[in-house]
Amino acid sequence: MPPICHLNLAPTFRGGERQVELLIRELASRGREQVLVVRKGSSLADRCADVDRLDIRCVAPNPIAAGLAVRGSSIAHAHDARTVYSGLQARLLFGIPYVITRRVVAPQSRSWLRSLAYKHAARVAAVSLAAAVELRKRHPEQEALIVPDAHAGFVANESEVQRIRAAHEGKTLIGHMGALEHSHKGQSTIIEVARMSADSHPDWHFLL
Repeated sequence: MPPICHLNLAPTFRGGERQVELLIRELASRGREQVLVVRKGSSLADRCADVDRLDIRCVAPNPIAAGLAVRGSSIAHAHDARTVYSGLQARLLFGIPYVITRRVVAPQSRSWLRSLAYKHAARVAAVSLAAAVELRKRHPEQEALIVPDAHAGFVANESEVQRIRAAHEGKTLIGHMGALEHSHKGQSTIIEVARMSADSHPDWHFLL
């Protein structure tokens, strides 16, 4: 069977790229042949270098180069906004179906090309209800399927946990883990809640 192709042109390694790695490793454990198309110098490529039956193809950081690299695959999976167009290209040039997973749906201007890419996708997935709702607003022809992110399996560092608790003794700790980027993670909202609750809940302490 031809391999499954994963497309990701993100310049950094964040939550979305970790999810791609987890998916690749799970499929590898099931004996699937896979291709990973990434930009040259990608941290994701380095992290997946030890995966069996994975062909890593490093290309120029543009959707056209990524789309051409899909050749020979059974299906393409576009994991970020840029590779949505790579999926469309693979379908038009090679007849390869593609699926789209969206983790963040940021405000975007209208684009006939983007609409075309979503229209011809075999399936569109969103990692949350909020993302699915936004996708359905913009691309009503696609019923976005909600597929939550996988658990990363991180192990807690108990000594660090105790250090943090000791530094905030008597406090109820409310934590948030993620990139410090309000447009994606909403930290400004958390800060506003902290301000509003300072008098009514002085025992609350927020950790970002």
